[in-house]
Amino acid sequence: MATVVMVAFSVLANLLLKLDTLSSATAAKIFGFWGWRTLAGCASFGVALASYSLLLRLLPLNIAQSFAALQFVGIILASWLVLGEEITLLRAAGMATIIVGIIIVAASDA
Repeated sequence: MATVVMVAFSVLANLLLKLDTLSSATAAKIFGFWGWRTLAGCASFGVALASYSLLLRLLPLNIAQSFAALQFVGIILASWLVLGEEITLLRAAGMATIIVGIIIVAASDA
């Protein structure tokens, strides 16, 4: 469960930061570049960090960090769904490689 929360909030944080940089509205931005999405993104990173800290209590560091790599897959998928960014065949192969790598690392702990 901590892995899912960590990955989900890390993906959310990255999306919020990206969306804030795309926003043309400069009103209500702190110091000219921190909009509400950036602040919400920072809070989301905080939740991801707390979840990762819990994960470190439950798993060896090398396993926990391997699971953290799921955020790369999640960010690519979320940027495709939310931002319309392209997933090329090479990117899809990279995502598959990450997933296979995580499975191998997780299986090595069994």
